[in-house]
Amino acid sequence: GKQAAATIVPISLDELPNVSCAQQTSLNIVAHQDDDLLFMNPDITNEIKAGDCERTVYVTAGDAGNTSLYWLGREHGSEAAYSRMLGSNEIWVERIVRLSDSQYIVVANPRGNSKVSLIFMRLPDGNVRGGGFKQTHNESLKSLLTSEHKTLRSVDGQSSYTAAELTNALASLMRVYNPSEVQTQSSLNSLRANDHSDHQSVGRFTTSAYAQYESHGAAPIRYFAGYQISPLPENVLGVELQHKYDECLEYAKFDGSVCRSVVDCGKGTYYGSFLHRQYTNPN
Repeated sequence: GKQAAATIVPISLDELPNVSCAQQTSLNIVAHQDDDLLFMNPDITNEIKAGDCERTVYVTAGDAGNTSLYWLGREHGSEAAYSRMLGSNEIWVERIVRLSDSQYIVVANPRGNSKVSLIFMRLPDGNVRGGGFKQTHNESLKSLLTSEHKTLRSVDGQSSYTAAELTNALASLMRVYNPSEVQTQSSLNSLRANDHSDHQSVGRFTTSAYAQYESHGAAPIRYFAGYQISPLPENVLGVELQHKYDECLEYAKFDGSVCRSVVDCGKGTYYGSFLHRQYTNPN
């Protein structure tokens, strides 16, 4: 007889496997698929090498107004970078997780590895100043924060969030993963130049979610500066710098908008971020 078409049935957050961890657990919440690599590393790599668990949430698709071919590539780049950190070539298993009837996320783990999870929320990239892109109706995290837009729709068309719902979703992820620490991006107008609007907005949403998280007293929150950190004294050196290069360039194989080699990157903003990791205040 004729075989029915296969479907992927979403699971609930309660049904999500690979959430518990006997070791220290970091929950990293960033805007784009290279923000953890540029601004948080070498911390994440060092934690993985120490045997800790890492859960990294990418709030936007990092689409920059492009089609799914581009933003799905960025997701695969994140998986490739974490495989490099792990020294693994295992395939990644992706699960669709239902937060509510109108909110879905994708959670990826390397097959057989419960210690690393990448969570993709796929909200639209808000552009540098927060004006968004025409292709996604000029919606952005910043416009959600300022109530210019009441809801934000994901680029895959599966989800929509009000500001309160996005805050609740991030707080729910904190409860599920029960982190030892939360790491996110600063909501500062960063250092010597304005940072990307999505970096700042993610910092604000994460701060609000953290305030709702009942166990936040046992899990400190740490903020990382974004652009422009390149003028600061270099503080990622030696083996740590080499690992950071290797992981960023592994990611870059999947993202045509970033430099593909240390030579190509030069001494610009992107390259300069390799050389730094800067803790900062939230606001």
